[in-house]
Formats: sequence, C-alpha cells, structure tokens
Amino acid sequence: MVMSIIVTILISSVSAILTLYEAEPEVTKMARQYLIISLPALVIVSISMICNNILRAGGEAVLPSSIMILGAVINIILDPFLIFGWGPFPRMEIQGAALATLTGNVIAALFGLYMVGIHRKAISFVGMSFGSFTRAVNIIGGVGVPAMFTNIIVPIGTAIAVYFVSTKLSTKELAAFTLSSRAELISVGLLYALSACIGAITGQNGGAGLTDRVRHTFKTCYAICFYWSTMMAVVLALFAPQIAGWFTDDAEVIAMAVPYFYIVPITVFAYGFVFVSAAGLNALGRPRYGLIYTIIRSLVLYTTLIYFGIEYAGLKGAFVGIAIANMISGFIAFGWTMKKVPMTAKKS
Repeated sequence: MVMSIIVTILISSVSAILTLYEAEPEVTKMARQYLIISLPALVIVSISMICNNILRAGGEAVLPSSIMILGAVINIILDPFLIFGWGPFPRMEIQGAALATLTGNVIAALFGLYMVGIHRKAISFVGMSFGSFTRAVNIIGGVGVPAMFTNIIVPIGTAIAVYFVSTKLSTKELAAFTLSSRAELISVGLLYALSACIGAITGQNGGAGLTDRVRHTFKTCYAICFYWSTMMAVVLALFAPQIAGWFTDDAEVIAMAVPYFYIVPITVFAYGFVFVSAAGLNALGRPRYGLIYTIIRSLVLYTTLIYFGIEYAGLKGAFVGIAIANMISGFIAFGWTMKKVPMTAKKS
C-alpha cells in the first residue's frame, strides 16, 4: 500500500520532475514514456523484495536470490524483442524497455509468492487478531520506516547530483556521468550481495547475545569490502576505455568518463562500509544508525562535494567529490559501528 501511494505521487509528478533537469525535449519525452510504464513496476518489485527477505530471514540464500535473478533474466531476454521488434513483436524502443522491466517484475513477484506461500509455507495468517496485527505492524515499522528512508535517500542524492550535472555541464558530460554510474555497478555488485546476507547473521547472533560473533561478522564484511573493491579498482583502471566502450561508442563521452575509473573505484570499499553497516544494524533492530550514515554520505557529503567539485573542476571535480564522500562517510560508519554501537539485538 505504501509503495502504491509513493508510485502514484511519482507518476502524477513526472512532468514537473523532468522539467527540473532542463533536458532536451526529445530526451524528456523518452524519459516520460519510460517512467509511465516502469514506475508501476516498483509496486510489483516490492513484492519480490518482501518474498526475498522473508526467505533470507530464515537463513536461505540461493532460493531468495533466484527470485530477483529470474526477474532480471526475463527482462534481459525480452529487451531485444520489445525494443527492436524482433520476431512477431512490434518495435517499441524505450517503451519496450520499460514493458520488459514490468513483465520481468511481475513474473518474479508471482514466483516469489509461490515460493513463500506454497513451497516453503513461510507465512500464515491463522490465529491472527487485530491486536496481534497491530503489534506486528508497530514492531516491523520501528525498523522498516527508518530502513525505508535509508533506501530512499540514496536515489534522492543521486537525483540531486544529476540535477547539478545536467544544469551546470554539457549533455555529453551528463552522459559520461551517467555512464560512470552504470559502471559503478560492476564494482559494487558483490558488496550489495554482502549487505543482503549480513543481516541474517547479525540478527540471529545478536538475538542470542553472541556479540563477539556479531562484531566478527562486521569485521569480516569490512575486509571483504576492502579486498574486493581494491581488486575491482585495479581491473577498472586497467581497462577503463574498453569498459566505458561497453556503454557507448561516442569517443568524446568515453574520454570524459575514463577519469572516473581512476578516481572513484579505489574508494568504493568505504561506500561499502556504509550500506553493509546499515544492513547489519537493521537486523539488530537499530536502523537509525544506518539512516544517519546514509544521510551523511548521500545527502550531506555526496551532493555538496559534487556541487563544489563541478564549480571548481567540472566533471572531474564531480568524480573527486564522489571519492571524498565515499571515504569520509565510510570511515564514519566503520568507526562508529565498531566502537559505539551495541552489538546486541534490540528487544521489540
């Protein structure tokens, strides 16, 4: 219900939001066509995510991952058919991409509901009263609402950054900035997976009072963040032009994006500290720490440093701003989590 309300507000505000970016009319038109179809898919994907987390809370890893992977695979398969009009399908271009996303999300949600409700029988409403329902909502909301804002803040920060780039730099520089954001997913993929897994371990051990295990889990995850990101930073730096070329064949855009690969990836480990800490602390019933870490990184440092970076050094300055935001926020999250945050699960 909450997601439906949010999506309704977004759909009704699409034109106003796109106007803020001052993009070319054709770009704005295509963005509107995509969003009108893809935004309702967010309601569907939220069902997939709920099913994913219900199974993950029980200690499973492969099955919940398969829900999200199925949606992505369906999306990838349908994309060329709907975008380019392969076979019996009409050529729909940007609308086809959005429809492929919507279809993949619907199939993933149905699969998730089947796995949770029928295959694993992980949910039951037997014996539920209004009082027990209200208590459950309060308990879940105590963690879920701050965690929700933690997840919302990141795209808000990104939207503000894109606004700065789109209004202060050229269209090609905006394309290079967007390209670098896509390339970032290569280095943070494992870290996102790590954040999806840490909660089951910290929650179970924190609930049992095994604080040494919780602390060790955080240390291990931080180490994985560091080693993985360092390795990926080397790979991205060595093959920067080639990787940028996966996303565009415009030589000028590639040249503008390449500095990103030498500046930002080496700091991604610190950004990993932020969302891994948030995920682990959410499972301990302490979501406000993750919310504060994310506000510091995405709203305070990320947006501010990108703005001043653009003012002083253009697109390269924006990349330096991202790197500094990652490092400062990451070490704040690391230091505060390890030295100040209780490692026990907060009682409901």
